[in-house]
Amino acid sequence: MRSALYYPHTNVRNEGLIKTALLLWDRLEYIVPWPDFRARYPNRRLAKAMDIIGAAHCPNDDEKQEMHLRLGQFLNRRLPPQLYFRRQRRNPDGPHFQEPYEMYPQKLLPDSWRLLQEARIAGKRRDSSDYPLSESGGLTVMFILADCCAGTTRSRVTDRGDAYATVAGFIGNNPDGPKITKADAHGLLVPISLNVIDASNVGIDTLLKLREREEKESGHTLRNLRHRYVDGLETYASRLANEKATKADAREIRRQFADDMKADFKDLRAELGFAGKEALLSSAFIATVLAAVGSTASWLFGASVPLEGVVTAAGVPARIGGILGVRNKYLKERRAILKQHPMAYLYEAGVARAAKHHTQS
Repeated sequence: MRSALYYPHTNVRNEGLIKTALLLWDRLEYIVPWPDFRARYPNRRLAKAMDIIGAAHCPNDDEKQEMHLRLGQFLNRRLPPQLYFRRQRRNPDGPHFQEPYEMYPQKLLPDSWRLLQEARIAGKRRDSSDYPLSESGGLTVMFILADCCAGTTRSRVTDRGDAYATVAGFIGNNPDGPKITKADAHGLLVPISLNVIDASNVGIDTLLKLREREEKESGHTLRNLRHRYVDGLETYASRLANEKATKADAREIRRQFADDMKADFKDLRAELGFAGKEALLSSAFIATVLAAVGSTASWLFGASVPLEGVVTAAGVPARIGGILGVRNKYLKERRAILKQHPMAYLYEAGVARAAKHHTQS
């Protein structure tokens, strides 16, 4: 999937999740109560990241209506006591005090709030205009709403995985279902692919520059490479999220993924190196002086290229047209090579060139 929907909060609070989103998705949507709602972020970098990939998703009438129907079905059964809202009368500093989970009323239909109050899942509307719920109740309601909003075109992602693990039974998830969700699978695989190029600690600033490059470039080359990278992860993410996968299976799938990404990255670098040498040894690539060779090669390939073994024809002036032809042929071959490798996106990110390459199997 090309986009994801975040829940349960109105802003993404986890930097790791935002970094994953910058690498994977075209957009990271988040549920807001009204269209012009402005999410707030604790620092400039996260705010900038969400300006690039973030998109507010205000539930439309159809989604709210679907939510209402599913809520009615959910409430029409025996519910665990953790879901019920109980007004806290104890000292807020006491060991058993729990802050209520507050929700904007605009996220649901008025009739849905009526159902929740009648079922004692939601309390009386507060002076702040929000409805209070227990934490388990609020997380459960937001899970159902996110499912209605995400549909079949967006992945659902959350940074409250531990909390949702405790309410999975309330929602009705199959206890024998997948031990790893699809969203969690992506989170497990991305660091493995970064480790392949020894860039596991890549900063969010690097990823921001990459997405800015993607927005400015013509031809969507980087975007297409990112999509291919995501497609490479998707197969393994689906295997990890298989309900029949055991912990041993998960370890083996992750090992296979690491091996395949190492092999892909090694092949990528070898093929790019071969294409570069072939261009350098082309009869059209003639340099008149050794000093010119270095500058011309740098311009030709956009990076330092090994020049050992280059045969030059001394005294024969280089023709600009010939060099341009070699350059265009090389760039065309380079693009064709990149398109064949899932790891090409990370290579093009500049991460690989800044890191030490560890490509041994």
